[in-house]
Amino acid sequence: MDIAVIADVPASEKPKDDRPGARPASDTEHKSLLGDVGKDDMRFRFVRNQESLDGGTAARYPRHHHGFQQIRWTEFGAVNYAPGQDIVAGDIAYFPKGAYYGPQMKEHGAQLLLQYGFGNDYPVGGKDWAAKYKEATERLRLKGEFRDGQYIDTDPQTGQQRVRDGVEALHDEYAGKRLVIPPEAYSAPILMHPAAFAYYQVEPGVEVKHLGRYFDYSGPNADVRMSVLRLSGRGVFALGADRAQVAWSVGPGMTIGGRTYPELTCLYSPREEQVPLACRHDGPVEVFVVELPRLD
Repeated sequence: MDIAVIADVPASEKPKDDRPGARPASDTEHKSLLGDVGKDDMRFRFVRNQESLDGGTAARYPRHHHGFQQIRWTEFGAVNYAPGQDIVAGDIAYFPKGAYYGPQMKEHGAQLLLQYGFGNDYPVGGKDWAAKYKEATERLRLKGEFRDGQYIDTDPQTGQQRVRDGVEALHDEYAGKRLVIPPEAYSAPILMHPAAFAYYQVEPGVEVKHLGRYFDYSGPNADVRMSVLRLSGRGVFALGADRAQVAWSVGPGMTIGGRTYPELTCLYSPREEQVPLACRHDGPVEVFVVELPRLD
């Protein structure tokens, strides 16, 4: 099990030209919370990004898609992901692999972002990915230009100008092969409003809202599941050992192993490990839980 208290994680100010694909960035506070390689060759990253217009310009991202999945939860503000579509504070959205979104403009808000995939679906993984990304970026700048989230260069086979998504160009460069993004099974990101869901009681002190199950892979355990817990009194809920899970507390009071944690505490519970969650007696505390898919 890994635990990260967001308030205790140091932030790294990301330079304007240092985002994937060198997209124009606003003043951005970036915190890397959790990241590992799990069972089934699953890779994931869990980060917190805060966008601000103070002294900067809004980050603009073109319409694009990925070969991996994203889950985004907005802590405060409203984070845009397409024209007229925002993830407001407290809402959560699922971005299936292959599904297009954007163009988007990030102006103000803080968001927790979980990205995951299996094998080559998610090229960003491993301890050396940052160094590979930086080297690939430098090589690409010698051959072409990043502009507005896209990469423009000359196709060596045809001699014609070509335009690619910046992230895809980076993958092609450091992986040495073309990134193949699968067809979209879901046509767009799925936005959920957790406040509109009703809790039901599992046992005294434990209530649950099930938000959704989504199948980007085939198999009996290949779905990702999202839910919200509300713990109070002496209620205890154990994260199961059959799946890897990522969770975070909305308010203070989540207790793990007898220790009480502040608000926005995140944890990763790997497969084959069971983690009991409880709360202080003066609860309740809400906890978002994402049960990650497995392919076996």
